[in-house]
Amino acid sequence: MTDNQKYRGFVVKFGVKWIFAGAVIGFFGLFALAAFLAQDNIARFLINPREPYDTYTPPPAPDYARPSSWLLFPQNLEGAEAAVFYVHSTTYRSAEHWNAPILDKKSGSLLSRISVPNEAGPFRSMQAVFAPRYRQATLYGLFTSKYQGRAARLTAYQDVRRAFEVFLESVPDDMPIILVGYGQGGLHVQGLLMDYFQQGELLRRRLVVAYIIDHATPLDMFEDELAKTPPCAASDDIRCVISWTSYAPEFSSEIERLRNSSLVFDSTRELDISKDRPLLCTNPLNWKINGEAPASEHDGAASATGLRYEDEPAIIKNNISVTCENGVALLSKTSKRYLRRPKYLGKKWAPLTYNMFYDDIRQNVTLRVDQWREVWEQEEKRTPPIDSIEDISDAPINKVPG
Repeated sequence: MTDNQKYRGFVVKFGVKWIFAGAVIGFFGLFALAAFLAQDNIARFLINPREPYDTYTPPPAPDYARPSSWLLFPQNLEGAEAAVFYVHSTTYRSAEHWNAPILDKKSGSLLSRISVPNEAGPFRSMQAVFAPRYRQATLYGLFTSKYQGRAARLTAYQDVRRAFEVFLESVPDDMPIILVGYGQGGLHVQGLLMDYFQQGELLRRRLVVAYIIDHATPLDMFEDELAKTPPCAASDDIRCVISWTSYAPEFSSEIERLRNSSLVFDSTRELDISKDRPLLCTNPLNWKINGEAPASEHDGAASATGLRYEDEPAIIKNNISVTCENGVALLSKTSKRYLRRPKYLGKKWAPLTYNMFYDDIRQNVTLRVDQWREVWEQEEKRTPPIDSIEDISDAPINKVPG
């Protein structure tokens, strides 16, 4: 064999290997690209419970007489500024259940490390925050408006409703009330507003404000289901509702899903989608409906993740501007990476490890409680309580002329 023949054989032999290697690399490259482009669908598929809700048996309902059924339950209300009923966001993402067992270890860890410090933390100064555990709808249930997703959320709401009854029994009849719901919890706060604050005058007078955060609230609800609790229009309004959902503009698919696929309660206490319904957007920097607010009005973000509930997080002031656009609070880009929502591999649906408006909320709730006390005192002066009740044994009956 000549040298030339040997060379050609070497080229052919190794050429075939390189072609094969290139084909393998190309195949896996295309597979990786396809997986990246379809990552949201893959993530949702992996967390989709396979059992139909018709045959599904939810975990046992929580017993709210037990301390284990509460994340927070203050034992001493002396000196408390207001009683806060806080309903946490979604932390359960398993395909094992449509509704989370209330003592699930993984979701419970997320609640104690992330949700409670960041979501309930701004209300700690009220000194009386009640936070029930509940059989929250699993994360996948929030992506479907079909029967399973609706049924899972209604099961969760029934738990929240029973917890609220215990809350009402546990606080004085003249103590101001604040409702707070994040994410899925915001839906449940809408339900509480409908079921408890549209008819009862005394309970409605006790309401300082309801914060519905990161869940859609259609404006037309205030013409019907929430007619007695209007949107707050100023930073010190009371007996009203605040609602916003915030995203950076690049989360266009999530913004679209929020506007058109969110489930909200209707007048029959069923769930309906938000499609084509204008949404309430309270700007959390200036507390006005819609409009813009510059970063100079940003009182401060914080990441309280990993801190004890009692600990004070570092506050990052003047970090972002906010513009309400078509019912969504759009955020400018923050310079702090740990204050950015992750974008890939399903992490954008994980519990946020920060609260972008931590100090804005904390200062605002104090302002509203102070305003509520002024109004309450004036109302009490105008309608003094009856000191004694006199029994009348015989009372004349005067018939109305026909």
